[in-house]
Amino acid sequence: MLYTQSWLELAKITTVNIARYCVKHGYSWNIQCIDEPYDAFEKIRQIQGIFERNEADVVMSMDCDSLITNYTIRIEDFINDYNSFFVCEDYHGINTGIFIIKNTIDAKILIDYTLPMKGDIGFNCEQDKIEQYFYHSEDNTGIEILPHPSINSYLYELYHEIPPQTPAQGQWIEGSFILHLPGIGMDLRKEILSNTKVIYE
Repeated sequence: MLYTQSWLELAKITTVNIARYCVKHGYSWNIQCIDEPYDAFEKIRQIQGIFERNEADVVMSMDCDSLITNYTIRIEDFINDYNSFFVCEDYHGINTGIFIIKNTIDAKILIDYTLPMKGDIGFNCEQDKIEQYFYHSEDNTGIEILPHPSINSYLYELYHEIPPQTPAQGQWIEGSFILHLPGIGMDLRKEILSNTKVIYE
């Protein structure tokens, strides 16, 4: 998880949540405050470095506005022996606010495909490039679209332009693994994440 100084108050909620989850399951964590302005490609560079140094076999990347809400669920529950990149689709398509990536050749190909595109017209963040790789590349080997409910759930009632969604479509309910709150005000994020029930045992 990466965050900037302007997200510090939210990070005080979510980084503690992640560290506690990692302690429970024996995972290591990488939580960093990075310089403004936020560069969404930085998380890909961080993962690239972790894999090049052989510091992890698997990385789960989470945006700072996401909270683990069910500690009984493990990352291993969502990976398999055949794929290298695990992500969910929301109402609009792939959302890389949360994803799992394995240290494999297929993952290296995806990383090498994504990073050089920073600054290209039409690619404002790593999600844009990963979406292109999955939806338009003839060789998108290794990407698994996880079914809901899994690693990325929302409170869709906050997004009035989107019709109501079921848990199978990504609606967060109590017991879901992760609640993600993209695209809403910071104060509302803090209020919701501070008051969301977390299942620890």
